[in-house]
Amino acid sequence: MPTIRDLAGIDFDAVLARIADDVRPLIPQGKTASYIPRLAEVPIDRFGMAVATLDGRRFAIGDAATAFSIQSISKVFSLTLALDALGGDLWERVGREPSGNAFNSLVQLERERGVPRNPFINAGALVVADVVLSDRSDALGALLQFIRQRADNPHIEIDRDVAVSEADAGFRNTALANFIRSFGNLKQPVGAVLDFYFQQCAIAMSCEDLALAFLHLADGGRCQRSGAEVISPIRARRINSLMLTCGTYDAAGDFAFHVGLPAKSGVGGGIAAVVPGALALAVWSPGLDERGNSLAGAAALARFTEITGLSVFWAARRARPFGAYALGRIIADMRVFHCEQCTARVYLASDACVHCNARLGFLPEERSMGAFSLEADGSLRRHVQATHTWRSCTNARTPARCNWLVRDDDPNGQCRSCRLTVSIPDQSTLENQRSWGEMEDAKRSWLSSILDLHLPVRSRQEDPERGLAFHFLRQVDAKRPVYTGHDAGDITINAIESDPVQRERSKIALHEPYRTLLGHFRHESGHYYWDLLVKDSLLIEPFRALFGDEREDYAEAMARHYAQGPSPDWQLGYVSGYATMHPWEDWAETWAHYLHMVDLLSTANEWQLSVGAFRTERVFALVPDDSPLSGEFLELLSRWMPLTLVVNSLNRSLGHADAYPFALAYTALRKMQFVHDVIKPFNPHGSFLNLRPAA
Repeated sequence: MPTIRDLAGIDFDAVLARIADDVRPLIPQGKTASYIPRLAEVPIDRFGMAVATLDGRRFAIGDAATAFSIQSISKVFSLTLALDALGGDLWERVGREPSGNAFNSLVQLERERGVPRNPFINAGALVVADVVLSDRSDALGALLQFIRQRADNPHIEIDRDVAVSEADAGFRNTALANFIRSFGNLKQPVGAVLDFYFQQCAIAMSCEDLALAFLHLADGGRCQRSGAEVISPIRARRINSLMLTCGTYDAAGDFAFHVGLPAKSGVGGGIAAVVPGALALAVWSPGLDERGNSLAGAAALARFTEITGLSVFWAARRARPFGAYALGRIIADMRVFHCEQCTARVYLASDACVHCNARLGFLPEERSMGAFSLEADGSLRRHVQATHTWRSCTNARTPARCNWLVRDDDPNGQCRSCRLTVSIPDQSTLENQRSWGEMEDAKRSWLSSILDLHLPVRSRQEDPERGLAFHFLRQVDAKRPVYTGHDAGDITINAIESDPVQRERSKIALHEPYRTLLGHFRHESGHYYWDLLVKDSLLIEPFRALFGDEREDYAEAMARHYAQGPSPDWQLGYVSGYATMHPWEDWAETWAHYLHMVDLLSTANEWQLSVGAFRTERVFALVPDDSPLSGEFLELLSRWMPLTLVVNSLNRSLGHADAYPFALAYTALRKMQFVHDVIKPFNPHGSFLNLRPAA
């Protein structure tokens, strides 16, 4: 688990600023809780976030000081009072299991004889309210006093207008209370229970208040200010566990998967969360998703754990400085550049230098990483003398997290990578937002290699007939399956391929030794470039002599492949078993392996890596004396093969599978030479041995 020591080096002001930028596009996309009329009136464009650490530091951004209706977040406080009243006996009247149903559902109550699944759904909160009413003569006053003490704010009040609005629209809660009472699980009059419940939900607090009010749950139940015990450590642990498993309605599993923090949400748009041993935090954005959680708020907490690494699923490592997470972002690939301002190593996915804090952006025209400062008018001023100015891609502040720049004389708002994307999955879900970001990361990595090779890249807008268009789609209807593939310049990537778990399942099911998101881009682009460079050209007959006749019926070939699999001796002539299916797939697989090779060599070159323990005679032993392989291509092989052995050995030493689990025979190498010869004329330097100018 994290501790306060793990917060060293995290610049929380910078973290919150980055999160606010990242989630800004999501803020207007949700819907307010219209079934409570007063909540429907709250402006949807509000966003605030606050952090309170156990060492006494406070951080906030946006509308963090604005009070809002906390709604179901109040259930954590009333549960605390109910546990104080009944202790473990409370669990005879309310369960501790996720419901799997909406927070205001009546479905399970009859089957489970009036015992709600957990204290955070409405039915469970009504039972908790009944317990507090039975224990306290002034139950509402006691609840307010407890909250004010925890938040260190004596001015916290109930928003009476919201309470009245809740009561006027509270038909379902009234039904729940009467139904529970019919099973004898409410002791107080239904009207009194409902009045208490509506008023507790109408308590108004700010993000700053909530972060402080939840801080004792981060410290084993101890008050951070006085050191006194608010609740016992075991009770704090159990409340945290309930928040993790039940705190975000019927999205608790998905929330734990993406965020990994105990949290409680409310339909007022707030979410309060805890990093045990370190801090508490709260976020507010009134727009809700379909399950009643704040859309931008959930995304903000996901970005918080992604940037800082702070989560209950802590991986037993110290946190890196914030810059290594947020300003450098999680590195999608290891292509190496140098900061123009301080010469420190930076990467293709970097958007700021962790050493000098210069703002970074990839310049596709130069195939280099530029260092910039942000001017008052929003323009980017480069740190080295330049004839052009640049601006950020319009996807910089979307889940695509694009760090590529657009030159001032380019009329497009999107960069050269983003303008290739035509379709993206529905962005109303956190899963699809993450998928889009992962796929764009992989596409930028693929495209940077294509630009290094000087291959033509045109969008569908630039070339309606032969341009390239990417469609990132998620299957939502079994009758309309989504297949990863290529068709006349349209490349479709199934969004499920961005999920490493699903990708691994597919790899095992299809008996593949290698399956990555980047690999899909390399493979499918092979089909596109076959159409562009080989089809209907003078290369078609040499292609057929080496790969086979592409006029073979593709559907029949595919059916045969999946029915029979590749021949047992496929390794003698192909780069993979899948390549045996049809000449088109043989080409696409070979193309992908060629891109693997040149990108690995480029990365090794930037790191000045060489393998001295490898005898190049081993490479040439594979090649017959009369081989047509060129000296340049053999030089590439003599540098590439040792590196594949080294990376495989390094992976094995760490207990991982081989990074490049292939051994290529001579015929496969001849096919790679063909790809090399197709690509080489596009390189103005005439040689691939230095794929990128030195930074």
